[in-house]
Amino acid sequence: MEILSNKGFCAAIIFLLFSVLVTSIHAELTTIQVSNTNGQSYNPQLAVSGDIVYVVWTDDSSGNKEIFFSKSSDGGLNFQKEINLSNNNGTSAFPRMDVSDGKIFVTWYDYSLGKSEIFLARSLDDGNTFETSIISNNAGASYNPWIRTDGKNVYAVWNDESPHMLNINVEGPENVDIVLGDLEILIATSHDSGETFDVFNLSNSKDSVSWDPRIILSGDNVYVVWNETTTNGDEIFFSMSRDNGTTFSTPINISISNIPSTGAGIQVSEDNVYIIWSEAGDIFFSTSDDGISFSKPERISSEGGSSGLTRDTQMVVSVSDVFVVFYDNSVNYGVFLSQSNDEGKTFGEPVKIANFQYSLDAQVASYSDEIHIIANQISDGSHIFLRSSHDGGKSFGSIEKISKGHEDTSLSVLGPQIVTAENKVYIVFESKRHESSNLYLAVIDKEPSLEKGTLLLKTPEETIDILVDFGDSQ
Repeated sequence: MEILSNKGFCAAIIFLLFSVLVTSIHAELTTIQVSNTNGQSYNPQLAVSGDIVYVVWTDDSSGNKEIFFSKSSDGGLNFQKEINLSNNNGTSAFPRMDVSDGKIFVTWYDYSLGKSEIFLARSLDDGNTFETSIISNNAGASYNPWIRTDGKNVYAVWNDESPHMLNINVEGPENVDIVLGDLEILIATSHDSGETFDVFNLSNSKDSVSWDPRIILSGDNVYVVWNETTTNGDEIFFSMSRDNGTTFSTPINISISNIPSTGAGIQVSEDNVYIIWSEAGDIFFSTSDDGISFSKPERISSEGGSSGLTRDTQMVVSVSDVFVVFYDNSVNYGVFLSQSNDEGKTFGEPVKIANFQYSLDAQVASYSDEIHIIANQISDGSHIFLRSSHDGGKSFGSIEKISKGHEDTSLSVLGPQIVTAENKVYIVFESKRHESSNLYLAVIDKEPSLEKGTLLLKTPEETIDILVDFGDSQ
């Protein structure tokens, strides 16, 4: 490195004073193809542990919808040959995955037995081999599973018919069960890494309809939220366990509204529980520090909008900060961020992150003081964009197009499609081309680097100017 100055200052001292200015963050974007099919690969879910990246998705290239899995052991640069986890003659759909300590658990619902049942694939060797079992297998149709694990304990929740109900199977992009009558939320609990499960009715709502569950863990605590139809309409219900799923509290109504409440999402931080949902185009929020009593629901979106949630990754918690992202396609269009700095007690006005007229599937991820937001922009094709903050949401950098070279791309409501780690941000998306679609992983390297070349620095008064030449490092 050569330093030249036209003034009589010591070059070494000047370099020390200005060295911080010539070090720049160089975020390098690499895009890697994950699937390679002549059919459609879609509904991906992403998980990351250290340098290992895991992806699960649905693929229809065989003429039958199957659940596929692949992993990368080098930070997403190369992926192993995909594994067909379902591999049967029935339609398989709605894959969900959780990973802990090299143990991988994937659930989906499957029609290979003549009606939909909940299947589980587990790997105890970090995805090298899998074994598959059925964890519902009852008289009613079972579908839309969600799964969480801490390695030893495994929990799966799903929608389930009562045995006496009529089931009609409708063919479509995803086979759907139309159920005339009662639905319940069932939970399967394992304390031996998925070797055996105990299944019981969590909602027990009798003549009501319960559906669309979500589940999350914190230590020994298990939290579940779902939709339930009451005499007042659709409401958000919640139950929790403090003993690793052995017993659960009596379900309680969180939303308590005369307006239909749907689409609940949940996050936890130690004993704090945060729940979010939609009511007629508005986003509502409630919190609890004990899982017993909840705060009065608060609208955190702008009044008069038409806000949409992805639920799975629409909310993150970092210490006392709560971040909620949503998209609005009304006249007040765009992607918005609502933020609380006091554990959800109060929220500031939503901040518009992107001014796109039509956006979908906004998601948020965090690492330390970093906040990363992605969404699907629908304009002149379909593109994935990212916007990031490195100061806890106080300010954001410019909008970055992630799906460069891919003109018809999409995210999925089955998140997450973004995961952030210490040195990298990972984003998985679907890219369509002609009659097929494949999955791609965008890897953004956040490591700071020095650029080669020459940089001229000047003070505002131009009393000092320095020529810094970055040659090859020695």
